[in-house]
Amino acid sequence: MATKKKASSEFMVDNKTYANGTIVPLPLTKAAQYVGGNVSTIFTQPMFFSPLHTPQSWQIASRRKEVYQWARFYYENEPKAAAGIDFYSTFPMNGFKLECRDRKVLNYFEHMVEKINLDYWFRKISHEYFLLGDVFVFLEIDCPVCGGKTNLPDGTICNHPGGTFKRLMVLNPDFVEVQNTQLADHPTIAMLPDDDLRRVVQQKKPKDVYEKISPQIRDLVAAGHPIPLSPRCVSHLRHKGSPYGTYGESLLRRLFMTIAYKTKLMTANWIVAERHILPIRIVKVGTAERPANDTDISDVQAQLAAVANDPNLTIVTHHAFEMTWEGATGKIHDISNQLEYVGKEMLDGLMLNQTLLNGEMQAYSGAAVGVETLIRRLETWRMELAQWAEKNIFLPVAQMQGFVDAVKSKQLNETVWLYPKIKWNDLRLRDNSEYLNKIIQLYDKTVISRQKLLDQFDIDFDVEISRMREEQVMAGAGGQVLGGSPGGGFGGGGDLGGLGGMGGGMPPAPAPTGAGAPPMDLGISPPGGIPQAAPAAGGNLGVPPMASAASAFSGKIFKKGKGPKPKDMPKPQQPKQIFLTKPEQKLASILNQLAIPYPLFAQFQQYMPGQRQPFLLDFAYPQIGVDVEADGEMWHSDQEAIERDRARDMKLAQLGWRVIRIKEGALNNRADEVAQVVMSNIREVIEERRILGKTAAYLSNGEPHVISTDVAEIFLPTGAGGLHSEDISTQNT
Repeated sequence: MATKKKASSEFMVDNKTYANGTIVPLPLTKAAQYVGGNVSTIFTQPMFFSPLHTPQSWQIASRRKEVYQWARFYYENEPKAAAGIDFYSTFPMNGFKLECRDRKVLNYFEHMVEKINLDYWFRKISHEYFLLGDVFVFLEIDCPVCGGKTNLPDGTICNHPGGTFKRLMVLNPDFVEVQNTQLADHPTIAMLPDDDLRRVVQQKKPKDVYEKISPQIRDLVAAGHPIPLSPRCVSHLRHKGSPYGTYGESLLRRLFMTIAYKTKLMTANWIVAERHILPIRIVKVGTAERPANDTDISDVQAQLAAVANDPNLTIVTHHAFEMTWEGATGKIHDISNQLEYVGKEMLDGLMLNQTLLNGEMQAYSGAAVGVETLIRRLETWRMELAQWAEKNIFLPVAQMQGFVDAVKSKQLNETVWLYPKIKWNDLRLRDNSEYLNKIIQLYDKTVISRQKLLDQFDIDFDVEISRMREEQVMAGAGGQVLGGSPGGGFGGGGDLGGLGGMGGGMPPAPAPTGAGAPPMDLGISPPGGIPQAAPAAGGNLGVPPMASAASAFSGKIFKKGKGPKPKDMPKPQQPKQIFLTKPEQKLASILNQLAIPYPLFAQFQQYMPGQRQPFLLDFAYPQIGVDVEADGEMWHSDQEAIERDRARDMKLAQLGWRVIRIKEGALNNRADEVAQVVMSNIREVIEERRILGKTAAYLSNGEPHVISTDVAEIFLPTGAGGLHSEDISTQNT
């Protein structure tokens, strides 16, 4: 039979051929078979395949809310699915810290983060993100002006000074709808009223909850309409999904078919296994030689029924009787291979390996490549979450609080808001022992600093420096240590003309100007009555620490019967190496540039009458009685520390010291003003000593007084002058 040739305009859709608008049946598939000595031909339709129309695909959830239900069910009932979601939602959320140049701004946001419990909500957001694929975060505004209204009468949103976010919550995506179009600036997100909200509006109970709902929202709830949410308060985070899509994708969605296959296998075995509990009872009556008739069968049935009600009865029948129980022994289908395949498929879908879940399977060396890939994946999510928090939480608060980055705003000629950045803690998935060994080797070769070494071990440098100093003081008094560079420890070598004995490979500073920078003119020369110190061998003072302090104050410290006598002072020792905290490093750098012509001592020990342990002065000029302190926020911000510092400085001021406390924020952002404060005070001290013609600070009856600025707090001995600088506004307290 001739076959008609298809026209060029033919095309196939849904297993049919369309030619010039006419449906033409597809050619039949022929198959030959041998039947009764004759060969016959059977014509069948060709098989058509589409992954969308397989029986399995029809049974898999496809609608959004149904996918949510399946994902929640599998999370609650599938161990590997739950373990994978828990790993992604909790392991990357291992803590973070905020970084900001302005300490005041940083303190504000740290308090806000603690108040809204952002660390906790990060884990909840991460859980919903991977489990359901959609996270709707709602932020409640706390505004002293409008109460946090998102739609003001003039059509704007709340952006009043003093506003902040007071609460954060994650909305149930089952009751949230999103309308998205590429022409809109942002998608429209609306909340569907649930049964509880409708009940509150209809019954007007509880009253306090009902009164908090605005009349406009009540009308929408009563009518069953969606409630539009302000883009200032609500955010939508999507897992995967196309850039032009509306919703995200659950991490478990790709596992639906695999888990459904496992469920089918287990269901089949489940039904068979029920026979272990309810076996079938089989009774045979009669044989081939003597078959049982209807009367025999009825008689046996009656006796069995009687035995079921009273097991003490006896069955009486002829010899051709047999009763057995048929259970599921040996009938359970062996699906161990299939379950192993399903488990592997689930791990592949979750992009995890067995080692991460329970420590089994291969060693770390074999899983290293997968771990590195996982780290990149988790870091990508953490970066996305951090950017979301900075844009949707920190930035609006900075706008409402008026936190402006003055430096960048001036450079870019536009308003740049100042808010912190999120820095996540290390994931600790790598085996970095080899890397740490190399870091130690570099430190031993003095290629890197001690601060870099401690940072690699996640040890706080400033805390350890403070502890080391406490141990040194407890071990006993040592020789005074010369100043040094801000980059490392303060060595014992060098002269007294400045921050000598540099560590970290820097050369010692020339005397008397210090860091080698051009000397800053004090406006006066050192008074003739103040002796210039001469360095002793090895960089030591040549006199004990207390003796040097006493000589600087012309015997005013030690009076008869009070405090240790000069003969009881400790013997001179070789200077110990002193390390500086980060705020002290910044202050040392500033002092190093001033080129003050007096010896500078780091961690100078000042003994007090009737006090066994000395006070440690951060940076001291003993010859002129000036102590410059770097007040790091870690140790000097709480009220107890402030009161302790004030009592200490008052005692020092009574001995003739002028104590200048520099705030960490000023060290970070206002170094020039810090230098002006220090120089202004040193000029005053030198001028006072010139006028008095003494080698000690002026003392008289009465209490010291304090001058406070936004840069420093100065404790002045009684009778000493105050600041006379037009650059810094002061307030006497």
